[in-house]
Amino acid sequence: METKNRKLEAQIRKGQELDKVERQLKALFSKAKKESTRNEYRYLYGLLFFQKGNISEAIKIFEEIVATEKPVKAAYLMLGKLYQQMGNTAKALAYLEKAFSVNYQKTYCQKLLIKYCYQTKDFVLVNNYVTSFYENLKPKKLLLMLRIEALAVLGLYHEAIGEYRKLKENMNLKPPEETWLTNLLNKIEKTKYEITYEANCQYFAADGNDYQEYKQVGFKICYFLNREFIYHCDTNRIIQVLDLESLKDLNLGLEDDDALLINNPDNINIFKHLEEVFTDVDSRQYRKRKGAIPVFVVEESISNWQLVLQMYNFNQLGGWHNLHFLIGANEEDLESFFLDEYVPLPNVLYGLNLDRMKNILNNTKIIKDETYHSRLQEVKKNYPHSKNNELQKILLVTSIYNEHLFHYAKILQNVLTQKGYTCLLYKEDSPYFKFTRYTDAKLLMEFQPDLVVHFFGIKEELETYNQIELPIISWLIFVKQLVGRYKQSAVGFKQRAFISGNPQNLDLLAQQGVAREELELINLPIDLSEVDLAPVQPKNALGIMEDLGDLEAIIRKTALRLSSQKPFKVDVNIEVFRELLSSLYFDSYTTYFSHNFSKPDLLVYQQLIATKLARYELSSVPRITKMIAEIFRREVEPALIKQIQIKWLLNEFKDDNLKIYGEGWEKDPALQKSYAGYFDYLDDLSHYRKMVLDNRINIYIGGRINNHSYMQPDLLYGLAFGGFFLVNDLLIKEYGSSLLEPFDHLLVTYSNQEDLVQKVYYYLEHEAERQKIIAKLQHHILKHFSIDKVVRAFLLKGKELLFPSSKLIN
Repeated sequence: METKNRKLEAQIRKGQELDKVERQLKALFSKAKKESTRNEYRYLYGLLFFQKGNISEAIKIFEEIVATEKPVKAAYLMLGKLYQQMGNTAKALAYLEKAFSVNYQKTYCQKLLIKYCYQTKDFVLVNNYVTSFYENLKPKKLLLMLRIEALAVLGLYHEAIGEYRKLKENMNLKPPEETWLTNLLNKIEKTKYEITYEANCQYFAADGNDYQEYKQVGFKICYFLNREFIYHCDTNRIIQVLDLESLKDLNLGLEDDDALLINNPDNINIFKHLEEVFTDVDSRQYRKRKGAIPVFVVEESISNWQLVLQMYNFNQLGGWHNLHFLIGANEEDLESFFLDEYVPLPNVLYGLNLDRMKNILNNTKIIKDETYHSRLQEVKKNYPHSKNNELQKILLVTSIYNEHLFHYAKILQNVLTQKGYTCLLYKEDSPYFKFTRYTDAKLLMEFQPDLVVHFFGIKEELETYNQIELPIISWLIFVKQLVGRYKQSAVGFKQRAFISGNPQNLDLLAQQGVAREELELINLPIDLSEVDLAPVQPKNALGIMEDLGDLEAIIRKTALRLSSQKPFKVDVNIEVFRELLSSLYFDSYTTYFSHNFSKPDLLVYQQLIATKLARYELSSVPRITKMIAEIFRREVEPALIKQIQIKWLLNEFKDDNLKIYGEGWEKDPALQKSYAGYFDYLDDLSHYRKMVLDNRINIYIGGRINNHSYMQPDLLYGLAFGGFFLVNDLLIKEYGSSLLEPFDHLLVTYSNQEDLVQKVYYYLEHEAERQKIIAKLQHHILKHFSIDKVVRAFLLKGKELLFPSSKLIN
C-alpha cells in the first residue's frame, strides 16, 4: 500500500477519528479506477467496520475482496480471524489455509491454525497441522505435547507412547508437564480396531497366514467424535474420513452352484452381508451346505488389507469354512491359482476393479477349457471298451453338501470294496468343496471306471459324463432334484435312474420325457455293520427326534423372498410380509390344526391372505394370493405341522417322561423340561440307536428328506434297531396307502390328536402287542432294506448297461 494508505490503516487500527477516516475512504474509493486499488480501499473499509464492532459488515466486505481476480492477501487472514470470533471454525480454518497457501504471514497462519483447532478440540486437525508445521514453528516441546494429546484422544496408543518417549529423550520435561502427560497416557485404552486386528492376527495365524504386527500396519483406524478416520503411519497424518456406505445392487443369496469372489473390497459391508446370509439360514444342515460355498477374497494392496483387518473381525465368518484369501497377489499369481482344475471359477463378483478380474477369469477359462476338451477326447478313446465281460471299477459321485447323500455313498463304497470291486468315492473335497467339469475329465482319464453311480442329477456334474458312452446310474433320493434338473442330464441308452421314495416320483420324470424303462424304484438301505447292538432298557415313555428349525428365521427368509418378487405395484416393506406370514401361521395354528391334520386347501389360504392384505390396503387378486399361499404351504406350513403335534402331546402328557431332541425346540419356554438337545443321527448310529430304544414309544412327526414317502433314513434305522414308532398319516392322505407297501402295511399311524393320544395310551399299556409289532417290522426292514440287497440291484443293472448282450445277465 502507498504511504498515505498505511497511515489510514494505522489510524483505523488505533481507532482514531474513524468517521473522518471513513469520509476520506469514500472520496478515495470513488476516484480509484484499478480493481487492485479499489480492493485496497475495500480492505480498509473492512478494517474500519471491524474496529467499529460491525463484524458482519466487515465479513461482507472482505468476502467481496477475495471474490475478485486480484484480492488483497491480508483479507484471507482477516476472514479467518473474524469467522473464528463468530464461532464458525470451519470457515475460519478454510481462510487461514488460503492465507497460508498465498504466502501471507505463513508462520502466523500456522500458529493460528493450530491454536483454533486446539481451542475447538478438533484433535484430527491438531495432529495434522502440528505434523505439517513442526519444522517451522517453536516452541517444539509445546507442539509435541499437543500432538501427544491429539494421538491420545484419537486412541492411537502406540503412536502417543512413541512421541512421548521422543519428547523425554530430547527435551527436559518439568514435573507438572511430566505428570500431565503420564496421566493422559494412562487413560488410553486399546481401541476396538486394535482389538479386532489382534483377533484377526490370531485367526489368520491359525491358518498359517502371518500378518504384520499392529504397530507395523501402514494405515490405522482412529475414532473421534463418532466418526472414523484413517491414520497414515508413514506421514503421521489423518488422510481421510472413513465413510462406509451400504451395499447396493447386490442380492447375495449364494445358491449351491455359486462361487463368490470379493475383489478389492471398498468397504466391509460385504463381509457383514456374508455374516447375515449365513445366520439367516434356518437349519443346521443348510448352514453346513451354505458354509461350503467357495468364497475368494482378493486384495491387491497389503496396506488396504491391513486396513480391512481393523474394521471387521473375521472370526464372525467362522461358519464360512470355504474362505480363501489371496492378498497382494499379482495377475500371474491369480491366473496360476484359478488354473488349478480343482479351483472353481467364481460366478458372483463384488468389489473394485472388476473389469481386470473378469479379464483374468476369462483368460483362465479359455486355457482350462482347452485342457478340458483335450482330456475329454482322451477319455472318449476308452469308451466303449471291452473288459472280458467283467465289471471291475465303479466310480461313486456324491456331495458332502448333504449328509444323506454322503452317508449312502459311503456305505455303498464299503460293501462294494468288500466284494472285491475297485471302488472310488468321488466327492467335493477340501479346500473347495465344489465339483468342476475340469476335475471330472481328469478323474475319468485317470480312473477309467466301468460304471458310474451318480447321486444327484445336476447339469454341471453330468456335463462331462454325458459326452461319453459310459454307463451311469443316477440314484435320486430327493424330490427337488428331479424337477427341472434330471431332464438336463440327457438320459441316454446307457443311463438308468434308481429312485427312492414315492412311486409317483417315477411319473415326475416320465412327464419330463424320460422313458419309464429307464426308471426303477429302490429302497433306501440300512447298514448296521458298525453299530453297537448292546441291550438298551427304555427310560422314557415318549420320545421325539426331529428338527423344527428356527421358525422366526423361516418366516423372515420367506418374507424376504416374497419382498424380492415385488408382487404389488407399490413397494411393500419386508415387515409387512413378515407380519402377514406370522398372522397366517397363527390363524392356521389355532383354526385348522388345533386337533387334526385337515390341512386347508389353497383356496382357504387365499381367502385368509386376501382379508389380511385388505388391512394394508394392498391388492388381493387371485394370482397374488395364490402365489403367497403356495410359498406359505411349502416354506412355513411344515414347521407349523410339527409344532402342533408337540402341543398335542404336551397338553395330554405333561407329567410323563417326554423327551424332545432336535434343533429349534429350545426357543420354546414350554419345552424346557422336555428338551434334550440337538442330535445328528447319521453321525453316530450307535448313539441314535440308544436314543430310539430309550423311549418305549417314538412319535414320528415329520420326514427328514423330501421324497414324498415314509422311506426316511432315520425312520428306517429306528425300525431296524427295534424301536416302536407312531407315524403321522399326512403323506397317506396326500398320496394314498400305497406308501405303506414297502413296510408291508405294518407301520402304525395316527390321523389326529385324539387318535394319537389313544394309541399312545394303548401301546403303553399293551406291551406284548407293541413288542409283536416291533419284531415284525424289524424283521421286514432287515430283510428288504439291507445294503446287500441294494448292492445286488446296482451290480445287476451295471452289468446290464455295460454288457447288454451278455448271457451273464441271467
